Amino acid sequence: MIRKRPGDFLRAAFFRFWAVVTVGLPKILGESAIMDSKQSWTQYWKSGKLHSCFVAGQPFATNYIWKPFFDGLPRGSRLIDLACGAGALTRLAVGAGRGFAVTGVDYATELPSIPGANMRPDTALESLPFAESSFDVVMSQFGLEYADRHFALKEAMRVMAAGGQFAILAHADTSAAVEAARVRLDNVSGLLSADGPVALAIEFGLRRETGTAEAQSLRAIAQSFRREAGRPRDETLQWALGFLSELMRKQAQFPPAYLYENGRVLLGELESYAARLSLMVDAALSEADLDDLAAQLGRLGAVPGRHRLVDDSQGQPVGWWFSATKT
Repeated sequence: MIRKRPGDFLRAAFFRFWAVVTVGLPKILGESAIMDSKQSWTQYWKSGKLHSCFVAGQPFATNYIWKPFFDGLPRGSRLIDLACGAGALTRLAVGAGRGFAVTGVDYATELPSIPGANMRPDTALESLPFAESSFDVVMSQFGLEYADRHFALKEAMRVMAAGGQFAILAHADTSAAVEAARVRLDNVSGLLSADGPVALAIEFGLRRETGTAEAQSLRAIAQSFRREAGRPRDETLQWALGFLSELMRKQAQFPPAYLYENGRVLLGELESYAARLSLMVDAALSEADLDDLAAQLGRLGAVPGRHRLVDDSQGQPVGWWFSATKT
């Protein structure tokens, strides 16, 4: 039987959809579409991923951005990493060799354990469970912008001690990573559509079970598959099309549930993937957003520094650097 985990990330999706394998196609499409962002990111970090921001399919190094900042902090400073995810920035802080006390928080319900760091899952940035002035540094890498900035900034300033440093690396709406996310969203849209090959394959499996499957349904799946195979493909679409091709090649050898159960797993993974991309695009900050952020921090008693676009090694902008000092 086909593997349900071509990578490291299908197990959670399989058990999530197993509970609804007897539901008809219209209902399953509706239910799987309501996966919220917390569930999507929890699933992503549980899969073992460390990064969420990519350029040309590869995560880019950020150590060169943060090292000067860390080097300028007093030894033993108390740092909190907001929306830490799997801890890419948390690990950099722990590994800086300056004896920092590092805490990572994220609203995902599960986070990896990182030696030398206190990881706090299921934590909203808008309501941090820490006393006032608990930290000397509040930082975030591709995370704070996903929250409600009005409340998250108020909380950031509340838990930061006087004289503390605020620093973020945030998605820029003009960055290569965000533009790549827009392209990926467009490319995956056909696979997620009601007349796409995944939905048609699920429907065919259900019709096989009721004895109403028709040869023309297989032709429709093949036609839809060819249409999607003609789109530009990233690694996720390449995997998805290969997974679906193997399902269709073997489906006649197994009971109908083989096709629609695995098809639902695939659909759920693609929806989760699209949800994360959509969140990134929506969260990306414009220069006007940075001006608003600076103004709000000013009202909260901080002195904003100058923001700037950060480039990768190829000279492409990948995000905004923004810092401030609490008075």
